[in-house]
Amino acid sequence: MTKQDLIEQIVYVEWKMMISITAIDDPDGCRQDPTTFQIMRKSQHLIWSEDTLTSYLADLQMAESQQVNMAAERYAHMMKVTYPSEYEQIKNDLRPVTIEAVQLVEKIMEIFTGWSAEVDRRYPNIRSFGRPATENGTWTSVDTYLRGELLTYSGRTLSLCLQDIYRAQAQSINLSEMTLLHMARFYGFESLNDMEKRIAGVI
Repeated sequence: MTKQDLIEQIVYVEWKMMISITAIDDPDGCRQDPTTFQIMRKSQHLIWSEDTLTSYLADLQMAESQQVNMAAERYAHMMKVTYPSEYEQIKNDLRPVTIEAVQLVEKIMEIFTGWSAEVDRRYPNIRSFGRPATENGTWTSVDTYLRGELLTYSGRTLSLCLQDIYRAQAQSINLSEMTLLHMARFYGFESLNDMEKRIAGVI
């Protein structure tokens, strides 16, 4: 199976899970815009290796077999920050997360937080249309969203994500920037600089 095939399968399952959410009223409006959903999710998945994607697809398939909606679970984890009182009422209904998995998530988050800050600095016009890097009280942040998602992954998938991240660091590659670049290309831009200038009204 090619990387593209893996991503197509992943996004197909993710979309099924997203439109099946009933406890949350259309988070981020995603269910009203399947095209944007696909662009955002594919842009994110393209940064990962085939091994990582294969493991994540297995996570999704395992969750399906257990009748667990990982999209709903992601938003539930986010509620620890966005709606702490409501989170306290539902936290025991979530699948348990091991200490080892939490440690892996925090290692990933530490690196991505730095990467996100760099992207905010270099491409302020593009980023003005997206989530804030950290909570600002108006829209769920990149940090909260990513942490919520990672907490739904298996330990194996998290370990593979971290391997990909260390490999990128060794090559001085910012994976937050790469995600944004994939998104820009889906929208027809050749580079992030082109998109940044277009948004700024320069070209």
